Amino acid sequence: MECIHCERKCSSLKKFLITLFIVGFAMTVICGIGIYAQGEKLSKDNQYNEKVTTNLSKIYKQDIQSIDINAEVSDVTIKKGSHFSIKSRGDDKNIKVDSTVKNKTWTIKDHTKGSHINFRPQNNDENHITITVPTQLDRITVKTDVGDLKISDIKAQSAEYKADYSDILVKRGHYHHLTTYNDSGDIETEDVGLKKVNLYNDSGDIIMKDMHPDVLTQVKNDSGDIDLNYKHDPKNSRFEIHNDSGDTNIDNQFLKHKKVGKGKNLIQLNNDSGDIDIK
Repeated sequence: MECIHCERKCSSLKKFLITLFIVGFAMTVICGIGIYAQGEKLSKDNQYNEKVTTNLSKIYKQDIQSIDINAEVSDVTIKKGSHFSIKSRGDDKNIKVDSTVKNKTWTIKDHTKGSHINFRPQNNDENHITITVPTQLDRITVKTDVGDLKISDIKAQSAEYKADYSDILVKRGHYHHLTTYNDSGDIETEDVGLKKVNLYNDSGDIIMKDMHPDVLTQVKNDSGDIDLNYKHDPKNSRFEIHNDSGDTNIDNQFLKHKKVGKGKNLIQLNNDSGDIDIK
């Protein structure tokens, strides 16, 4: 009886292994066919996909005071220009960019048309939105999901820049109040005129190059370094520095007592895991 029972168990195990092999083989064949078919489709679309084309180009002559941008897949560059304009260039015809102006507010949004499977490495759709701004704005709000965000020479009363999985770079320009948020990526500012600034990051470095002195500053980082490099020595500021896990280095004898003048402008630097360097 025991032999018969063992034979039945062996037979069942053999059937299970054969079934598992067949299912695995079938899935491999199906995936192979899918990849081949996508490759054939991409080869047919080479004229579009391998050669970047312009999918949107507009110039606006209206009075624009505010800008709202929500980019799901595109890199976004915003810079000073002679007029309000937008140009979107990419290699994926499934990416669509909408741009409208209403009540002095310019709204820009990108999205993918339909549901398409992308077999490219890291699902990387290449699209780049470039925006030019000629005058000072009341407000600008930009959110990117996976595309990098670069802003240069923009003037605004208030600005809010957000990114999920990309880098944020802000160069020059002037803001009364600048706020940035990033989930995973670096935040970098360079030679930006500011009255007040708030920089928040979950995972990535926060780098402030040629920082203008005596600016109300709040910086928080969960995982990454904070680098603060002043363009000129502060004259009326005080520092509150908190670091849970990492080194704090103040490489400026002028700031070694963490207070300059009457200390009117508060600079708060908070880090959970990473170094803080001040120069």
